[in-house]
Amino acid sequence: MKNVRCAIAGMTLLCIPYAVKAQSALDRRNINQANNVLNTSYNCADAARYLRLVSDAGKKTDPYKLAMARTADCNADSKEALKLYNEYLKHHPTDDSVKKRVAELNHSVPESAETRKKVQEAKQFYKTTKKGGYNKCFYENGFRWGLVYDQMLSKDNFLYSRAYSLENVYEYPFAKDKLLFETVADIGLLGGGSKEWTAKVLDVAPTSVEKVRGAAQFNFGLGMNYIFVNTVKKALTGGIYGGYNMFLVNDPDIGNYESGSFSAPTIGSFTAGLRSTLCLGEHFYITLSYIKYFRNSYTNDSWYGTTETPVNGDRIRLSIGLRGMGTPNVSYHTR
Repeated sequence: MKNVRCAIAGMTLLCIPYAVKAQSALDRRNINQANNVLNTSYNCADAARYLRLVSDAGKKTDPYKLAMARTADCNADSKEALKLYNEYLKHHPTDDSVKKRVAELNHSVPESAETRKKVQEAKQFYKTTKKGGYNKCFYENGFRWGLVYDQMLSKDNFLYSRAYSLENVYEYPFAKDKLLFETVADIGLLGGGSKEWTAKVLDVAPTSVEKVRGAAQFNFGLGMNYIFVNTVKKALTGGIYGGYNMFLVNDPDIGNYESGSFSAPTIGSFTAGLRSTLCLGEHFYITLSYIKYFRNSYTNDSWYGTTETPVNGDRIRLSIGLRGMGTPNVSYHTR
């Protein structure tokens, strides 16, 4: 079966038949979307955006090569369009409509200065799309999801010594992909409760604290990073972080005929720190952070009286996870 796609190349109506080879449904949809955009609105940037989402396997098919040729043609990149049209014709030598367009491009009038500028911009763009996607790790808005481990730096002045969380990060590269803005949110569990710190807060003997229960923690923050390295295989960022940490408090088990409870159901603090993310491949990442806890004391009211106990929630945080696909900044990369 043959599908027919009509493209307006320059001022010429071009109807291009081609045989669809084996493709995934998602690749076929993205290629068809690119062709539809060229057929209806002749929007080169939108067509390029859809084609960028095609898989490596899909980029080896004739329909993809033909759609790329049409997009290059749309961008006035005659040299690139001719190359891709000719690759397509190797497998479809009887396609008269493509042969006609090739002949037109071979005998086109000399380019104006404005057209040459557009051609150079298009060439620069296509250099980054030939090997299966834009040649940077950070080039699009998107999400990443990971497992987080927090190690508290103080052994004596915090209720818990470690935490395990699930994080969700939204990343937005900008400034020619030199800066990376992040929003970070995570939820997890705190463990390794300190009986000594609990005893000081509740003003009871340390031997009376039988068990410190775990608690839920919540973090939200914003990060601003500089992108030092940004390639397909690896990328490295470093920057600053600011946010807020809060965790719920569970009353401990107290024995020896003593009692005690935390007067506040939650403990929270503003935080700030440094963070660095290593991107390995397109989808795997590791983030290492140092987080400063600004709260330095905790006041507890009980029938024994009021106690004020030092707090040090500074921590080292390690995040490991996967990055998802987002929306390429095609409007920037092609303008």
